[in-house]
Amino acid sequence: MALLLNWRVWVALAFVAFEAFAGYHVYKMGGDSVQVAFDAYKNQQEARTIAAEQQARAKEQALVQANQKVSTDYEKLKASSDAAVRALDAERVRLLATIAGNRSAATPNTGSGLRSDATPEDLVLARCVGRRTDVAEDAQSLAEQVIGLQSYINTVCLGANK
Repeated sequence: MALLLNWRVWVALAFVAFEAFAGYHVYKMGGDSVQVAFDAYKNQQEARTIAAEQQARAKEQALVQANQKVSTDYEKLKASSDAAVRALDAERVRLLATIAGNRSAATPNTGSGLRSDATPEDLVLARCVGRRTDVAEDAQSLAEQVIGLQSYINTVCLGANK
């Protein structure tokens, strides 16, 4: 009991209590600063993730738009190409009809299918029509080969994946 009456004991107890309170306060502040730093890091990461998602979305939209543009351009080109082919076929038919009309049954034929008295224009026209017919036959043959290869790929290569 005499120990409790000594002033030095009371000062020491006060000092220990003050140090405990100050230590707890510093610990609490340090924990708060770590939490604030962690929250700032999380917010920064979320902002980066959102920015990356927005960039990916914008890139995807640009690719979709480019794909749509290519598709529409292809359709327009295909339509104009088909129209040009139809026009050339009509011209070929007209030229063949002109050549056939110029031939007469009474005029003797040379081996080339033209009259013996054919003009140079008729000869050039006949050669052009003949070459155009040859190119059309070659194109048809190549188209049949492509269709055959596509069928082969669909049945052999892609059939194994099903």
